[in-house]
Amino acid sequence: MLWDKIKKEHYHTTPVEYFRTSSIFSQIEYEKLYENQNYLEHKYWQNLSALLHMPWTYHIDLGSVNRDVPVTCLWFFKDRADRNSGNYITCKDKVIVYGPNTFFFTKFKDYMIMPKKDNILNRPTVQLHMTEQQYQTILDRFQ
Repeated sequence: MLWDKIKKEHYHTTPVEYFRTSSIFSQIEYEKLYENQNYLEHKYWQNLSALLHMPWTYHIDLGSVNRDVPVTCLWFFKDRADRNSGNYITCKDKVIVYGPNTFFFTKFKDYMIMPKKDNILNRPTVQLHMTEQQYQTILDRFQ
């Protein structure tokens, strides 16, 4: 299962508890999704829930993710033309870099998302609907 690939080095507790990793989803499969992100009816996207074992929502831009969830679980699809550093999310004083094929998840509610500026490309993101129980199951492996 995908979540079994999370390692201790993906788990962080400072300044808040969160996970960040870019090594758990196959780059080949990610590229298939990336190339078809304007066609969510494509078989690669249709099979995604089964691969992730949870529902998901595609957002054209990071700024539109649902903040009213118990666990924020985001998967970044950074545009190849985006040459910005990707410093779009902060948790207290920690920058969470928005990078390609990168997962970020946390129960911390007060993270900040930098508003999209006109000169910034869209910041495609898949929001996974991770439950508190699923989060806790992952967390238990590292405590």
